[in-house]
Amino acid sequence: MSSESNTLTWGDIKDAAELAFRGFENPGLEFGALEWAKEAWEILINSDLATYSDETQRNQVIIRFLALASFYLEFCHVAWEEDVDPDYYNCATTLNFIDYDAAHYYAEQLIDTDSDRSVLDDEDYELDNSDLQNLAENVREEVISALTDSFDNISELFVFLWESNLPESEEKEFVSCDTDSEILQDDLISNKQAAFEWLTQQCSTKLFEEAEILQKNTVAEHNETRSENSIDIDFPFSMETFTLLENLHNKPKFDFYIAHEEEFKQYIENPFQRLFLKAFAQLPDKITKWMDMEKYLFCYTKWTFYYEGNLYPKRELLFDHKFNYFDIARLTLILFNNNLVFGLFIPDNCEDKKRFIKNVNQFSKSKIINGLKLSNNCTLHKNKKEQYRGGRLSYWLKNTYRKNTSIKSIQATVHLHKDRVIHLSCNQLIEQIRQTFEELFPLFLMAICDYPMPAIREYLNPISQLKFSFDYQSSIPSSKTGQKQESNASQIDEKLLVFIHQYVEPSFPDIYRKVLAQGLRISESTLRRYHLALKSRKFIILSGISGTGKTWLTKAYAEAVEAEYLLVPVAPNWTTNEDLLGYLSPMDNKYHDTDFSAFLKKAEEGYQQAQAKQLTPRPYYLVLDEMNLARVEYYFAKFLSAMEVRMREGVAQIQLASDKQVLLPPNLYFIGTVNVDETTHSFADKVYDRAQLIELEASRQDLYDHLGEVPYSEILMQIWDEVHTIAPFAFRVIDEIKIYVKEAEALEVSWQDALDEQLLQKILPKLKGADDRVGVALKEFVDIVKDKDFPLSYKKATKMLETFNQHGFTSYF
Repeated sequence: MSSESNTLTWGDIKDAAELAFRGFENPGLEFGALEWAKEAWEILINSDLATYSDETQRNQVIIRFLALASFYLEFCHVAWEEDVDPDYYNCATTLNFIDYDAAHYYAEQLIDTDSDRSVLDDEDYELDNSDLQNLAENVREEVISALTDSFDNISELFVFLWESNLPESEEKEFVSCDTDSEILQDDLISNKQAAFEWLTQQCSTKLFEEAEILQKNTVAEHNETRSENSIDIDFPFSMETFTLLENLHNKPKFDFYIAHEEEFKQYIENPFQRLFLKAFAQLPDKITKWMDMEKYLFCYTKWTFYYEGNLYPKRELLFDHKFNYFDIARLTLILFNNNLVFGLFIPDNCEDKKRFIKNVNQFSKSKIINGLKLSNNCTLHKNKKEQYRGGRLSYWLKNTYRKNTSIKSIQATVHLHKDRVIHLSCNQLIEQIRQTFEELFPLFLMAICDYPMPAIREYLNPISQLKFSFDYQSSIPSSKTGQKQESNASQIDEKLLVFIHQYVEPSFPDIYRKVLAQGLRISESTLRRYHLALKSRKFIILSGISGTGKTWLTKAYAEAVEAEYLLVPVAPNWTTNEDLLGYLSPMDNKYHDTDFSAFLKKAEEGYQQAQAKQLTPRPYYLVLDEMNLARVEYYFAKFLSAMEVRMREGVAQIQLASDKQVLLPPNLYFIGTVNVDETTHSFADKVYDRAQLIELEASRQDLYDHLGEVPYSEILMQIWDEVHTIAPFAFRVIDEIKIYVKEAEALEVSWQDALDEQLLQKILPKLKGADDRVGVALKEFVDIVKDKDFPLSYKKATKMLETFNQHGFTSYF
């Protein structure tokens, strides 16, 4: 090709743009996307980013186009929930990018290890989609910088992006916005705010460039006054630090370490330990209450030596008592021979990784998770080739871990090159470590918690979310003037608070998926009945044999809809409203609340706050467990009448004392679980009239599936077939049997002996009474345990059967 300069015009890339911007769900967006891309490409042309003089430079221009397309599609995902992934390969092919020379040239940049370099010898080697994505990531900042420079501020760039989704017939009028807050306060919706914050993060590298250059100049002046190998408490690491580590890396033997042990302590170990301890001390209590600190380690592999310090979850929070510290999630700080690394690390083949992936699958669409933000210098690792920047957290979660079980260890880390580390003071390093750990902590909770959302909500409370968002924006200098933009959280428009407190109920398919993800076995039709009953009556009675999952359902559903939840066990001696609601003491003239009445007040407060801001209130679920252990008409009388008032008027009042009332708001739901046996009371008709009654059943298939792959599944189900009509058992009994057998095997007891003991202790006590079916069930039980050689169960069951044949009734005792 001639050295004469050429330009890749819009006409040259239009076909590739049409390929990139197709498949949108929003009508008119494909047209708007192409119009936006045409104008944006003109900006890149004017910035000399579309000019080339040889084939390699032309390929680089094509990569800039891929970066531009990826940038816009990510904005569409945040702003309008569009799920169109960039088709890097086909777009590049359309532009004649994929050929041997180009692939070979860029593969040199992408392939790091010697083992991978053999692919370069293959003349048919082509860059795949992930290779092109990586190349596009490398030029992303360059493209965003060109777009940012063409506008006076981020708000105008945001308007340029946002207006691409206006209907084709609607006339566009560009509205200049002088400050970041103006664009947010105009026609504010939650997605618009999220998109603006995303764009702010994408542009942050460009905006902070001048500040970083200034900082480096200041540090350089400081370094002129100190020896290269001297120790400065304010600057913990020097070139000597990394020289020692590099020498140890090249000669990985303990002899070298022993010969230079004093130098290692002076330049590496002591500074590293001080940094680690100080960084931990700077973390907020809401993180440290979860963590145990491990002293720094001097580690080595067959490749290299390094120093590592870790923050692990507290021992009492670990679910597996046979834990290994190297097989659990951790926040880590590592000093290698060429960089300092800190962030989140979840090892491969561990329970925390499985838990993390399960929680990502379950909660990836949650607004809380989608609202998480990471700094752009945080690298989200997918595999050796594919990485994402921190600003693309939701994209990383969605595309990396949704259904991919082949991913190795999970990492989200910041990498500081040694040339930068030696120019950062101890306080500057601590601040970066602290900020990274705070940003990554919700992901850490998703790895260690079976039900992470309550802990994440507690960590990301609304006040701290608001402060973080706007303190961050207020520190960003203007792209043109370099001056800080003024922003005061106390002056934020009231509309901004709407999106922090607004509640949106998930769709029923999402609710069903989340309930199943918690391990509960329930049919879609049964859950739908429960869902609709809550909508229609707001008082449900769940019946069923013990162990069918009645209480579990109430908790799982509340978790799925992100509701407030309280479980109140009913006592058999409750006879008055005071047992439930509390009482006014004549001794101190104070009202003594119960957990029940305190929860009512909390629901009332939540409802009134939502009403004041014209929001949808969060639901409150109040569960009375085994509510018919006492007579419902006695202790629940006030509510039975108040529910009728609430059905007619929307709200009702409950009298607590002569001058004390509490509101029964429409966002408060009552659920009662009941068992029907000799210890419980029946319901009066007026209770049934005010409630929806749902009976939970455990089908044979559900129980069999719940047993899983255990060697005694067929035996246990054979026994269930014979006894369930007179002595049913369900999930709870099965879970206890499985745990018992597992623990017995750990003591070298055979599963046969353990199951025999459990049939004796868990199943036989249920076979009692004078019903003829008891005798039939006992006879079948005796035949089974005799055939399977369960001596304990056989001996007891034979004796019970003899008693039944002699007297017409039997019991375990």
